[in-house]
Amino acid sequence: DPDQFQFGRTKIFFRAGQVAYLEKLRADKFRAATIMIQKTVRGWMQRRKYRKTREAALIIQRFTRGYLARR
Repeated sequence: DPDQFQFGRTKIFFRAGQVAYLEKLRADKFRAATIMIQKTVRGWMQRRKYRKTREAALIIQRFTRGYLARR
């Protein structure tokens, strides 16, 4: 809205409340980006943990089957 700000030679002047409004928009974008990063990292960590657990279970199964076959 052009009546909410005015350009000076070296600055932009805002009407009362406009800086707070822009700051809220910035904070909302920052929060959304933070959540996206957190969710991506948490998913990656859980997939890594699942792969390690699955690999450990397969190793236990392999050794158990070998033991039972030799008995």
